[in-house]
Amino acid sequence: MFTCTANKQIYSVDITIKTPFNGTSPSLSIGDAADHNRIMSTTENNPAEAANYLVVPDYIYTADTPVLLYIVQGAGATAGTGIVTIEIQE
Repeated sequence: MFTCTANKQIYSVDITIKTPFNGTSPSLSIGDAADHNRIMSTTENNPAEAANYLVVPDYIYTADTPVLLYIVQGAGATAGTGIVTIEIQE
């Protein structure tokens, strides 16, 4: 999604599922290559349900690091949309 600059704090992550993912066992997480669940784990949201999910990880990356969204839409999925908002230190 973006590269977090070294020594910047990720304050919060907000995922809004607008259209539920209709596949079997969908999942979403936000993290980095070393830990896919570092910022928001799969247990902190449910992409099969239209809702808003907010976490406050207060995580600081010590080096420039790509922050990635990992999506498993689920077998047979034909729908699923959402919005991700991440607040970082300026």
